[in-house]
Amino acid sequence: MTKPPLSPDGKWEWNGTEWIPVSSGNSVDTAVEGVKKHIESKKTQATVIHNLAHIKHGNGELDEASGLFHQALVIFREIDDREGQKDSLNNLGFIAQSRGDFADAVRLHRECVAISKDIGIREGEATALSNLGEVLADIPESLDEAEQMQHESLVIMREIGDLKGQMSSLRKLGNVATERGSHDIAEPLYMECLQLARNCGDREEEARALLDYATVPMSREDFDEVIEILQETVRIRREIGMEVPDYLIEMGY
Repeated sequence: MTKPPLSPDGKWEWNGTEWIPVSSGNSVDTAVEGVKKHIESKKTQATVIHNLAHIKHGNGELDEASGLFHQALVIFREIDDREGQKDSLNNLGFIAQSRGDFADAVRLHRECVAISKDIGIREGEATALSNLGEVLADIPESLDEAEQMQHESLVIMREIGDLKGQMSSLRKLGNVATERGSHDIAEPLYMECLQLARNCGDREEEARALLDYATVPMSREDFDEVIEILQETVRIRREIGMEVPDYLIEMGY
């Protein structure tokens, strides 16, 4: 692919698939102007801005990422690209959640769920429901609805045979039960998730499930089992290059 000419107000960066403009002044408006100046297609403009937002998000630049996702969303709405709208809303919801703005995150994820149902792609609907449930679980008075969203997601994931989606929903259902103090309900959910992860060789999900499952023996003060589980999740994480939570490192794992 031929590299496009440099714009006077920015530079171009290869994202693995295409060249995307990156503002030298870290300005969302400048970056968007650069995209619109060099790219005629509205859909391509929105896609490039969306990809740039992902890079900013990955770098922890939440303000710029949010601004770019919003700009992409505006264009996706102009051209009635429902899939693009869904993806932008989903990412904006994650950013709002990471900032602790749960009301906005719920609003964004609800809109994402509505569009997903409209589009009729079952996997997207199940993922959107699960993401909404995860945000609702951060709001104590919304645990019932959080559980309902994860159940609906799990049903669809099982219908379409999505094992990774099933593991995620099972683990999140376990987390809702744990939040309520219902460890007897959480345990079989975590164990089913753990078994699926081991059966399909998903070591990342196995490590996540182990870490969440540790709350069960902790609730019955079986500290030997807790230590064994935490040692196992840390071992797996280090073997596959997965991040070990700081608090486990501080505890000497």
